[in-house]
Amino acid sequence: LGGGALLDCSGYPIQASIHFLGKNLSVESSSLTEQPSIDGSIIDIAGDVTLRSDQGVPAHVYFGFQHEYQCMYEIIGSKGIITVPKAYTPRQNHEVQIQLVQQGTTAVYNVQPEDHFLTTSQEFRYAIEQNQNLSKHWDATKSCIRIQEDIRRCALKIRSS
Repeated sequence: LGGGALLDCSGYPIQASIHFLGKNLSVESSSLTEQPSIDGSIIDIAGDVTLRSDQGVPAHVYFGFQHEYQCMYEIIGSKGIITVPKAYTPRQNHEVQIQLVQQGTTAVYNVQPEDHFLTTSQEFRYAIEQNQNLSKHWDATKSCIRIQEDIRRCALKIRSS
């Protein structure tokens, strides 16, 4: 556990929340489940947070090591529900499915496999070679770090044995 569940697991769902709701998210409530590590220090193994956008839209984020690996997100809106069951770092040859539910009807869309790590590396290299402005990425990263710090500061600590 490099930095605990907050630092190791929460980045993807927080970044997804920033992507969909904007970088000015505030922490409304949070909790961290903690347990003693091998060396006796306390480490967080799971957590949850409710974030809220400037427009009042909530995001409920769950992360951790103590439950089944999910890597998914679901967006519930007034006109339907979008679910992406394997959204973050799917295997290199894994075809991701996007499910759209509207008025009781479900449509499934398959997205071609993509090597997440290779694509990220290529995009970074291209941005450097083309001298692109990386401020939007930097701003999102700073927002994610701020949110993680707020989660740790505000969290209800739950001790697990």
